[in-house]
Amino acid sequence: MGWKSIELQVAIPRSQDAGKVQQQLLNQSQQYQASLTQHQLLEELRKRKQVNHVHQPHLLKLEHQSKTSQSLAKKKKSQCHTDKHPYLGKEIDLNG
Repeated sequence: MGWKSIELQVAIPRSQDAGKVQQQLLNQSQQYQASLTQHQLLEELRKRKQVNHVHQPHLLKLEHQSKTSQSLAKKKKSQCHTDKHPYLGKEIDLNG
């Protein structure tokens, strides 16, 4: 046996081992990508079911204006009732 045949005996199993390692690394990255995709899909489904509370200033402003107008109307009504004196009459007696 020459040196070349001995080197080939050692080189062939090593190339098979390297192929196995390369295949494992490829499978590992594919599994990681599949796991990441699955996680993103679950997160998207969770977000779809979640109620969104969006800050909409123009709607809040309208609500605030309607509430203030309602409170002002209530104040005016209550002032009309409080302006009336409890024991003085509504009519003025000019006959004297």
